[in-house]
Amino acid sequence: MKPVIIRTLGVYGMDCLLFLFRHGETDWNRAGRLQGHTDTPLNATGLAQAQALAERLRPHRLDAVMSSDLARAWTTGQIVAEGLCVPLISEPGLREANIGEAEGLHWPEVKSRFGEALTERWFTDDDAAFPGGLARAASRHCTGSSPSSPTGGSACRPTVRWCGS
Repeated sequence: MKPVIIRTLGVYGMDCLLFLFRHGETDWNRAGRLQGHTDTPLNATGLAQAQALAERLRPHRLDAVMSSDLARAWTTGQIVAEGLCVPLISEPGLREANIGEAEGLHWPEVKSRFGEALTERWFTDDDAAFPGGLARAASRHCTGSSPSSPTGGSACRPTVRWCGS
């Protein structure tokens, strides 16, 4: 796992360096299944990836780790935070998109069940949603413990807000 590094202006005009990283591997990742809000745990590879990430981040002296409340992200964040001796902050707004009935399926199954057109639109149209899921445009306006999509930068907003920008 290679973190993405973003430099932004933080509290009192000081630089704020954000390291964005994805959760470690789950069995559903390995199988190619869509996860969305389904709360899948890390597998052994994912746990090792999180440990390796903590070591990779050690030289950067992080102040905190922020994570969604889903087990795969929280466990990744917990391993990194404990390895760096920094606090772990829960931010449900960092959850992956709620993709409804598409959760647990492989992309070919999604195309077969919901049609090629909807599946392709889901990547480009903020108003597209799978049955039982939320459109990305709608999920960006959710707050609190409501689901939020990481697309369109909404996953970064709570992090940047916490950083003080």
